[in-house]
Amino acid sequence: MYRRVPLSVEVPRVLQLLIYTLLGLLVMTSAYFFFKTSNTAERGYSMRENQIRQQNLESENRILKQKVLDVQSLSELRASDVVKDLEEPNSPTFVEPKGPLTRRE
Repeated sequence: MYRRVPLSVEVPRVLQLLIYTLLGLLVMTSAYFFFKTSNTAERGYSMRENQIRQQNLESENRILKQKVLDVQSLSELRASDVVKDLEEPNSPTFVEPKGPLTRRE
């Protein structure tokens, strides 16, 4: 059967449970807050590192593209040993069109 407990005994016990519950919630929310804060800072630091790395790679890419364009320039090609070893044609021959493409046989 159900036994009645006096209110003077029940109130301190409920008050103690309330205090433990509130302290537990405070500890859990504090731990969650610190975890989220540190995680956000870590993620921000990682993103900043990646942005710096990307900027460095883009700068290096521009420099390398400029070097490729410099090497492919006409003055560089004419000065290269491969082109110097080529022989000049004796008599250049040019092909001239005979008329519009629609009239050709």
